[in-house]
Amino acid sequence: RRAWLGAVTLVIVAMLCGASLYDFYAVPRYPNDDYRPLISQMQQLAQPGDAFLAIYPWQIGYLASYYAGAPLDVIETPSDAWINAPAQMQRDLDARLAQNPRVWLPALQTQGRILEDALDANLRPRTYSVIDEWFGTTRLELFQRADDPPRAAHALNMAFDGGEFSLDHWGISTDPVAAGQDIVRVWFDNGSAPLGGLKASFRLVDQNGYTWLQDDREITPGVQRIGLAIPLGAPPGDYALRLEVYRDPGVASSSESLATVRVVAPAQANLAAVPNRAAIDFGNGIRFVGYDAPTISPGIAAPVTLFWQATRALESNYSIALQVQDDRGNVYATTQAAPARGVYPTTRWQPGAIVRDPQTITLRGDAPDGAYRLAVALVDAGQTAATPRTIGAISVKGRPHYYGAPAPSHPLDARFGNLARVVGYDLENTGGNVRLILYWQALASTANSYKVFVHVVDANGSAVAFGDAIPGNGTLPTTSWVASEYLADLHAFSIPSSEPPGDYKIEFGMYDAGTGARLRVFDAANHDAGDNIQFPTQITGK
Repeated sequence: RRAWLGAVTLVIVAMLCGASLYDFYAVPRYPNDDYRPLISQMQQLAQPGDAFLAIYPWQIGYLASYYAGAPLDVIETPSDAWINAPAQMQRDLDARLAQNPRVWLPALQTQGRILEDALDANLRPRTYSVIDEWFGTTRLELFQRADDPPRAAHALNMAFDGGEFSLDHWGISTDPVAAGQDIVRVWFDNGSAPLGGLKASFRLVDQNGYTWLQDDREITPGVQRIGLAIPLGAPPGDYALRLEVYRDPGVASSSESLATVRVVAPAQANLAAVPNRAAIDFGNGIRFVGYDAPTISPGIAAPVTLFWQATRALESNYSIALQVQDDRGNVYATTQAAPARGVYPTTRWQPGAIVRDPQTITLRGDAPDGAYRLAVALVDAGQTAATPRTIGAISVKGRPHYYGAPAPSHPLDARFGNLARVVGYDLENTGGNVRLILYWQALASTANSYKVFVHVVDANGSAVAFGDAIPGNGTLPTTSWVASEYLADLHAFSIPSSEPPGDYKIEFGMYDAGTGARLRVFDAANHDAGDNIQFPTQITGK
């Protein structure tokens, strides 16, 4: 009997232990605390000797598991000692900044965050804020101690969202900055007036208008110091540093050129900062050293950044042919462009320096989800390309596709070229505020991006309101359409209050976003109906 009871007890204990272990390993405890994106950001900007203030021991564990960048000085903060003795924290931070001018702070925001807030309040007023980004529940901050540049000689006045932003006290550093190493120092004093969610967008723009750096910050009262980190591998040369001020994203605001920034190559290449590092010799003195690419959605233009290094002075200018292939070698996207957006030809590359090469690629809309290969070939001036070489892998994840026919409140049947059918629409008009949903059925995939134009016209045929947009307000470009799927395309707009009350009509159609050419419309009997459709439903203006 004792043996039987012992066996039963042992089985029960084993079951409890198994359930406990299953719960420990299978149930996610910190689903919002994946530190890999955070550490990837650190790797691209960290420099040897940076300090990392670890508030919790597990942050050190994450760093040890995932970080492979420049060597850091990792400091486990004495939480209780610093919270209870602010003067001691001040002395320790002073000593740390004297030894490590750059300090990383991974500030977790789900706990009491007493120490996190105290560290931020101590460092922010006396250093430059280089990074201030959210990764899940952690606010990643990078502070750098540096001298303030001289005050600008003129005041800054900018219009935004119907308001005005003025600065009398501000300054920007004008000394040359090494790409991937130095910062552009910007300071300004906003006084004590409340700003109501006003934001500043700093942009580093080359001579062709391409933006190499964009850093958006909320503008706060008092003195604010922002350090703009020049991207690793940005081509040497002069750039315009521009500022836009806004309250609501997407609302037009004025843009002001603040300064000319001269970017130079660093004395030594920091290969540890290159994402997805590689070492592929393409010959001709060109080596591929890494790439950065997000998960790509079919039909959506996606950025792919390549990193190159010249092993010697180059005598020829090359362009870059980039492909996306499946595991059988089938090509789902291809593009060819000059490296570095055309501002830094290969004959100007400095031996040993890293060159950042931002490319844009669009996968076919019918590309299935999964893993794909990135392949690259160099194309010489005679347009002779070598066989593409695999340089890495990317993930493809598309949007859902719906094949069940919708039931619009107003059925239609019209074909737009060979691209799509419109099967109906829903319409709401409340006081001149119009919500129109067009229901499309794709007939084929296309490499061209088409816009839908929606015009409200009066009795004289004059357009009084417009709702032109890429389908789905940019989220459903025709390059992503798959044959036979149905799509709901919302257009929201208003009839101006200056228009007199009366009857209006809506007309719509599609045109090539690149050329402006409209698609022909064919009715249900396949008769040419022109280049637009007018709704039989009339709406009443304000």
